[in-house]
Amino acid sequence: MTGNSDLTRLGKSCRQFGHKRILASGLLTRVLSVSPTITGLQRYGSFAEYLADQLPTNRSIIRTLRTFVKRVAPGLKESVKWGNGCWVMGNVPVAYVYSTPDYVQFGFFRGSGLKDPQRILEGKGQYVRHIKVRKASDIDEDTFRALLRQAAR
Repeated sequence: MTGNSDLTRLGKSCRQFGHKRILASGLLTRVLSVSPTITGLQRYGSFAEYLADQLPTNRSIIRTLRTFVKRVAPGLKESVKWGNGCWVMGNVPVAYVYSTPDYVQFGFFRGSGLKDPQRILEGKGQYVRHIKVRKASDIDEDTFRALLRQAAR
């Protein structure tokens, strides 16, 4: 069992690296103000900056998804959260894109609550679900539209 003095020292050490920590139920929990140099998160000023920094193949997929979201859910606003392109309603994150070398995730923050008759959503967490998009032609307009409209309610 870690003593309070150990947690205090760890908290001070973390703050030296730009982390903010809170003590919750005896556990040290990281909160959202995280240093990108330590965690690998990149900070972007806009969705356009995020998009410009992606691999060319993924940039094409993200552009297609961006156009799709604007058409299907025009009430959502583009944002960047946690180093990824996002769409929000007010301050509430609804959908996101996450770029990897092999695919782009198009995901939903409350995806576990969406009706998914095609069973294309992946993920095992409590809330978030995503679809792996390897090429723009993987975007099934009808299926993606149904999911996005549910998520944007």
